[in-house]
Amino acid sequence: MKVRILVVIAVLLGWLLCVGACQGPSVVPIRLRVHYRPMNPTFQSATGWTVALASASLRFQALRFYEGNPAYAGLAPRRGFRRLLQGILPMAWAHPGHFEGGAIKAEWILGQGLDLLGDKDREVAQINGFTGDYGAAEFSFAAEDRVSLQGSASKDRQEVKFICDISLEKRDISGIAFAHKVASNAKPIVFEIHTQKWFDLTDFSRFVQDQDIPDRKKPDQTDTNILRKAILQSTSYAVFYE
Repeated sequence: MKVRILVVIAVLLGWLLCVGACQGPSVVPIRLRVHYRPMNPTFQSATGWTVALASASLRFQALRFYEGNPAYAGLAPRRGFRRLLQGILPMAWAHPGHFEGGAIKAEWILGQGLDLLGDKDREVAQINGFTGDYGAAEFSFAAEDRVSLQGSASKDRQEVKFICDISLEKRDISGIAFAHKVASNAKPIVFEIHTQKWFDLTDFSRFVQDQDIPDRKKPDQTDTNILRKAILQSTSYAVFYE
């Protein structure tokens, strides 16, 4: 009789822990503010060119935020029964792993170009999302998205006035860490686009004359490909929750 009672208690305890693990943390809908933080329009590239941007815009499809910690993160320390529980129960709230694969917690669909210049943070969107643990962000690009840049670059008494109009390609830029617990909209989500990184491998002396704009030069095919690859690198983007 005592054995049966102990078995019933053990089964009941296991069921309660399973329910708690599978349901995941409590979340509620939330309206999140998204701010863009411009970078300095004048900078020096890794190849020694001093670049001054007069205009810069980027079109991308979406900025997505993925969930973070698994459901059982709030349970007992990772030992004993919890270790056993992790071995036999699936995660209802999938961890994004290497910043990929988790459920979407919030999403901003842009659908138009974003002016990258300015002198202070500015609100660019308000999006629907959920409270809870966030773990990663992702920028999504489509084949019709573009980058438009105009300015000047100087090095060793040589000055190049340039214009770049670069078509991108379909790409999801994952791996952007955003490990935060979001409980309210008191703080905005802030993101940066590090335009200076785009020019680290650019040699402006190779730029060719633009036939449509006589006083400007544009990148040749080699530098266009170099710029495109730099634009589509995750190291050119950062997301904060300050």
